[in-house]
Amino acid sequence: VTSKVGLRLPFARGPVQTTNALEELAVRATVALQQKKVMQELEADGDDMDEAFEREFHSLTAAVDKVTLKMFAATIDANKLEKALDLVNRLQLERSFDIAMKMSDHHQTLGDKIEEMKELKFGGPEEDEFEQTLQAEHPSISPEPSSTLKRSL
Repeated sequence: VTSKVGLRLPFARGPVQTTNALEELAVRATVALQQKKVMQELEADGDDMDEAFEREFHSLTAAVDKVTLKMFAATIDANKLEKALDLVNRLQLERSFDIAMKMSDHHQTLGDKIEEMKELKFGGPEEDEFEQTLQAEHPSISPEPSSTLKRSL
C-alpha cells in the first residue's frame, strides 16, 4: 500500500528574520523540482526529455531562483555577505547569477566572487572562443556532448 508521508525539514532560525519562511519555501521547492525531474527521466525511459517538460522545468527553476534572489537581497541588506554567497550557490540559471551580480554592486568583492562562481558553473567567454575555434578547425567535432555522455554526467 502506497501512502504519502509528510517531509519534515528542521530549519535553524537565522539572524535575518525576513528570510526564514523563504528559506523553507526555497528548500521544499528545490526538493520537489528535483523529484519531478527524476520522475520525468524515469518515465522517459532513457530518452531525451520532451520540450514541453523542459520549458516547464525551466520556468519552475526560474521561480525557485526568484525566491532565492529575494533571500539574497534581504541578506545583503543585513550585511551578511557570507550567507549571501552561500545563497548564490543555490542558483540554477545563468540569468539569476547576472541579477545577483547587479544586486551586489555595493559589495565589489561579493560581485567578483559571484562572477567566479558563474564562470565555474556555466563556463567563461574563453571557453566559447575555444569552442568556436575548434569548430572552425574541425567541423566534424561537435562542441555539445553526446546524449549518452549527458546522461552519464
